[in-house]
Amino acid sequence: MSSSNTGKFVVVFIIIISLASATFLIIGLQSILPSGPSNSTTTGTSTTPTTQSTSSPEPTLPTEPTTTPTFTEPVINGTEFEAIQITGDADFASKADQYGWVGTGSSSSPFIIEGLEISISTSSPYICISITDVTSHFIIRECFLQSTTNWIGTGVELWNTTNGIVDSCYISNSSMGVNMVFCKNIQVIDCAIWNSEYALNVSFSESVKIMGNQVVFAEAWNILVDNTDYVDILYNDFQYGGFGIMYWYSNHGGIIGNNVTNNDDGIQIGGPCTNVTILMNRITENNGLGIKLYESTSGCHVVNNEIGWNTGNNGEDDGTANMWDDGISMGNAWSDYGGAGDYNIPGSAGSADHYPTLLES
Repeated sequence: MSSSNTGKFVVVFIIIISLASATFLIIGLQSILPSGPSNSTTTGTSTTPTTQSTSSPEPTLPTEPTTTPTFTEPVINGTEFEAIQITGDADFASKADQYGWVGTGSSSSPFIIEGLEISISTSSPYICISITDVTSHFIIRECFLQSTTNWIGTGVELWNTTNGIVDSCYISNSSMGVNMVFCKNIQVIDCAIWNSEYALNVSFSESVKIMGNQVVFAEAWNILVDNTDYVDILYNDFQYGGFGIMYWYSNHGGIIGNNVTNNDDGIQIGGPCTNVTILMNRITENNGLGIKLYESTSGCHVVNNEIGWNTGNNGEDDGTANMWDDGISMGNAWSDYGGAGDYNIPGSAGSADHYPTLLES
């Protein structure tokens, strides 16, 4: 899967154009974390925290894997179901009535699509669950979505849609795992996406949370954020894919607590991008760069990460006014830190981590 960064950049840029045309330590860094539009969604009697929350407890970072991951297909014991296509709120309400889905589409009583097993193949339709032009609140929960042929179709596609949650779904063998275009207030949480070309895509959207997912064996990329502000990528496991996390033409986001390991590249920010926080991640053993901030980045903060043993540079910065420490006492842990003084970040920006530590394992 590995190739030169230049080649992959061109390929990815072409893919971005194609998709567009067809489909934030706690005290010292509170001012750093992005703040933006509220992204809370009520489910029943409980409310999911807003995307821009700054009060989440510091997580235990994922441990470095020692073997190629394996995955046991979940036993969902769901109902075999045909592909679902919903266009508009009236259609959602009609299908909910037809199929006995609970909920009314309100914030306190979202529609719930739950426990379904949907398979697609080489013939149309190519999307397991497609939701377009919907403002009703909804949850897609514990569904098993697969293609019977590798890299065909999409697990979940949301287009011009708001107020949705994709929760604890298993998506396998698809070309695209979850695709979100022109969307707002969307959450993808606790899902497993295996053996895809493009696992997660967020384009031309706003206020999206990607949290607690496991993405493995995504050939081209684990997640691409393109032209979307206020996206938080939190506590996910991204392994053995192409690009780990790509954040392009997007602002005011948080990449926090993720494990980005054994991919072609770790985290890349560019486009331009401003005010993106990269915090408490583990970025190790990727075949290319660890963290790359391109020349069009500014005001990004890279703090309290574990960065090591990447084949390319662990960090590169060609941007402007990016910070690689908190300005007080904390920087990042680096596998190649010499043990004295600053850790100088390669790249034209001339950046440095003034409070580095050695990452030993």
